[in-house]
Amino acid sequence: MRKQIDEYCTLFAERHEWLKQLTSSKNDSGSIASRIEPVYGKSGALTWRIETYDNRKVFLHSQYDPVQEARKWAVQEGITTGDSVLTFGVGLGYHIAALLDCVGPTGELWVFETDTAIMKQSLEQRDWDSLLQHPALHVILESNPVKLAIQLVQKIDHVLGRDGRIAIFPPMLRAISPEHDSLLEVLEHYRLRTATIQRNAPRLVSQLQQNMDLVLSVPSADYWDGRLKNIPCTLISAGPSLELALPYLSQLREKSLLFVVGTALRVLLDAGVQPDFVILADPDKLLMKQLPADCSNLKLIALPTVHPEVLERFPKKMFAWQQGIPELEEMAACYGKNLYQSGGSVSTLMLDIALRWNGNPLILIGQDLAFSPEGATHSRGTMYDNSYADVSRSIRVAGENGEEVYTTHSWKLFLRWIERRLENEKNVDVWNTSLKGSRIVGTKNRKIEDIVRELPGNGVVQEWRIKLNESC
Repeated sequence: MRKQIDEYCTLFAERHEWLKQLTSSKNDSGSIASRIEPVYGKSGALTWRIETYDNRKVFLHSQYDPVQEARKWAVQEGITTGDSVLTFGVGLGYHIAALLDCVGPTGELWVFETDTAIMKQSLEQRDWDSLLQHPALHVILESNPVKLAIQLVQKIDHVLGRDGRIAIFPPMLRAISPEHDSLLEVLEHYRLRTATIQRNAPRLVSQLQQNMDLVLSVPSADYWDGRLKNIPCTLISAGPSLELALPYLSQLREKSLLFVVGTALRVLLDAGVQPDFVILADPDKLLMKQLPADCSNLKLIALPTVHPEVLERFPKKMFAWQQGIPELEEMAACYGKNLYQSGGSVSTLMLDIALRWNGNPLILIGQDLAFSPEGATHSRGTMYDNSYADVSRSIRVAGENGEEVYTTHSWKLFLRWIERRLENEKNVDVWNTSLKGSRIVGTKNRKIEDIVRELPGNGVVQEWRIKLNESC
């Protein structure tokens, strides 16, 4: 073993100084490397089967053809010659080889690894010569969480400053130590944000330009920032627990303003409940499938990048200008508009709007951010009501009921975004009615029937409903 590492050092340490760390590092008994089982796939290429930190056995690379799997993934990521790319985790290096093929000698690839034992094992079991010779490869091997965070942020800024990409090979997430979870969430947040903007950038800009005259001719959502002054607001998302809340929504409407994401709109209308505002954020025309034939009695809050044909369906609307799109940020500065944080989902946008409007308390419904015990992703009655997942392939987080629940990496990011958003909101009560969803720090878990019983029934909510209706 030592001879092989020494050989790599002799050949490549002048350019790859991190190799020297491998000659002096001691074996870490807590490393996931001790849980790796080398297996040859059906193509004859070596792969790894690992026992993850939550004691599940999974393949880190394809058990059939890891080379082809990595190439297909890199192409789907849209990486091209000359790109600057950042990734996390080395594994057996198949995805690294695929990324290097895409960026070519004029690009650059920054690879972060936290586990020296994994790095050693990869070098021992796969020929890294061609990878280490590639001019685009830069490896950062760092196990200290603080030092890792500093370098990670620096390199993210560097890569994004070059209009680069963050490309995470999904199986690598399974080998990350729990102590690095928070850093991984930061990385995944950047990756999702940049990937979404880059993937949709041409369409977002085009639809923004098409909508601009309309956006400037109707009220802006920021007019209501700070004006609700402790009016109760119910924020309705499309998670599985929405179904359990339906019998109480008519009563809640008498005592609070109702905001609903587009995905959950039909569920409310089918139950005979009229929301005060529908929130739409997705630029895709497929949003039309979420809408009823007649939207004339519905009030819309939308991002200015929503598809024009979707906007046409709503006679009453206002726009929330969002962060993250340079063209829109420039226009907002020009016209004196405040920017909202979209948070990556329509539900997080809805929360930001309600907080900025100064609603209090905020009542979260259907904000599960977790699969139901049966694996459902959404409430029945939505366009996804037959969508079920294999929860055994998901990750686990603390649940509201004291037990762990299954979630996805994306939902976990939204969860952390909500928690960070609530950190500085000391004067607002946020009540989460999802009894079997993810635990959201900063909220209080409450039964919806108790909320309905305790909220005062007065005419103030109706007065505000009239004001808001007249403003659209």
